[in-house]
Amino acid sequence: MEEIILEVFIKFYKNIKNFKFKSSVETYLYRIAINLAINFSKSKKLDVFPIEEKQQNIKEKNSFVDKIILSEKRQEIKDIMLKQIMKLPSNQKVALYLAKYEQLSYKEIAEIMELSVSSVESLLFRAKQNIKKFILKDKELVKKLGLEK
Repeated sequence: MEEIILEVFIKFYKNIKNFKFKSSVETYLYRIAINLAINFSKSKKLDVFPIEEKQQNIKEKNSFVDKIILSEKRQEIKDIMLKQIMKLPSNQKVALYLAKYEQLSYKEIAEIMELSVSSVESLLFRAKQNIKKFILKDKELVKKLGLEK
């Protein structure tokens, strides 16, 4: 076990120049560990399990890998959205943060921002429209998110 952990960090160190910071370091290390584990299991080719167990193991591995890929994709989308949110005017950013991350009601947001509820609704509507506009302006981002027609 310690050998695999050591090998993960060695691979990370050797390939640090290829790390593009599109995901977290934890995700990158996790991916290296999974690849090493898969390569290790392929190199051993042990035939000690009945076929039914092997098929179940394959399904579980595929499910696990799918979950990792989905998790990485979600993180990537979160990062993209955060970059788009940072482009918003400050009042729209504040309203969006309070609504989505703090999960406050429009009334509570209105009180905090000293605005009317309808002004908060308008800020949130404009924030969403601006984010959509920012994303659609970036052709590479549209392609990355699978939004092209």
